Amino acid sequence: MKKHFQIYTLLLIFFLSFLNPAIVSAQTISFGIKPENPFIGYFEFTMQPGETKEDAIIILNNSEKKQNIRVEPVDGFTANGGGITYEFGRNKISSQWITVDGDGTYELAGTHIQRLPFSITVPQGTPRGEYVLGFLSRADESKPTQVATENSAGSGFGVKVVAQVGLAIIITVPGKSTCDFIVTDLIDSIQSAQWNLRYTLTNNANVHFNGKGEILIKNKSTNTELLRQKVNFGYVVPATSFEYDLHMDLPTNGVYEVSLNVNDTDHPACVLSHKKDIQVGEEIVEVYQAQSTRMALAIHTPTPTPVPTNQAQEVINQANTPGTPAWIIWVSITVFLFGAGLVIYALSILRRHK
Repeated sequence: MKKHFQIYTLLLIFFLSFLNPAIVSAQTISFGIKPENPFIGYFEFTMQPGETKEDAIIILNNSEKKQNIRVEPVDGFTANGGGITYEFGRNKISSQWITVDGDGTYELAGTHIQRLPFSITVPQGTPRGEYVLGFLSRADESKPTQVATENSAGSGFGVKVVAQVGLAIIITVPGKSTCDFIVTDLIDSIQSAQWNLRYTLTNNANVHFNGKGEILIKNKSTNTELLRQKVNFGYVVPATSFEYDLHMDLPTNGVYEVSLNVNDTDHPACVLSHKKDIQVGEEIVEVYQAQSTRMALAIHTPTPTPVPTNQAQEVINQANTPGTPAWIIWVSITVFLFGAGLVIYALSILRRHK
């Protein structure tokens, strides 16, 4: 029983070593940034044009070794699917508004922290509305994590994962807010047996849009539902666009009404309602069939066509079976005679000894 327990334990450890690398890396990030005020998770400022405010962030080195940690002001934008995201190099507004000490890279000894003061100045003439900035950090000298993975063909390849930590700064210049959240595009496509829809949505308003609602797809001729799905766009940054994807099984031919209805939970008067009819017809079916044929040819080895029973005798009679080469016959006879001679010789010796 003890031996079996040890084996099961080893198998469990082996299995856990292959768990999602993103989960493991999230638990082992060796650095970070946070507001100096321990009671807030991000910064929110209400400021007038020309006004300046000062605050500070804390840079953390959670590892035992010295690290060079890169920290830069960046602009916030909307990630695909919704929510705030940051990227190095996207600092058109933040570089003009935020001032920090240093060159952007800070050397911290193991398990140490560093206070980084900063100031924000809203330029004169800035229109009223909401502006999303922030800080983005990463450990510059740390080696990217090598994550082993596989593609659809089963061949392994490496993916470099670089951990980054962002910290939001939301600045509101007081004034009347606007509502202008729209669908700028809706396209459909197919891949294998799936029907894919891609929305492009744009927030032209001067404040964020926190959208929740649903997408409904139904066949117009039968009025039957193909899909009803809840959506949550999260925080949509003002003056930005993003994409939202849907994937489902390829439907039968027909006209489908695709409707999107979303309410802004932070600004109840702001609502998005969008409808579009999409034809699923012969063209889509033909493309899908062509894709399926190519896939079948790539993975399927044709089996030989069996000969009908009533023609089997005729085919055999017509077949020209090649004869055995003459040299093989002579070698076989020679070997047989030599073996027979050895047997006769052995029997003669046995008789002499009797």
